[in-house]
Amino acid sequence: MTDWEGQGETARAPGIVNLIIGMFLNFGAVDYDKELPIIPQQESVCKLMLVIAMVTPPWMLFVKPLLLLKDDLDSKKKKLETSKIEMTAIS
Repeated sequence: MTDWEGQGETARAPGIVNLIIGMFLNFGAVDYDKELPIIPQQESVCKLMLVIAMVTPPWMLFVKPLLLLKDDLDSKKKKLETSKIEMTAIS
């Protein structure tokens, strides 16, 4: 099945560009009549990669900034408490 340089039906090398395009258009389904599989369990791997690709942008755009804001507010609160302790120690 991986004899890409041979003369038989498996002589075609798998196309990564077509695989990536097909991954998004067909939700990871591979047409084995047109494309050779690159790895075993290719459909499962493609579906997993597609789910990760769909989850990552919302995570970066919405959840991550909120977590960073919470961390920033916590650090400011900690600095304020530290400065209040120093002020009471000086007085």
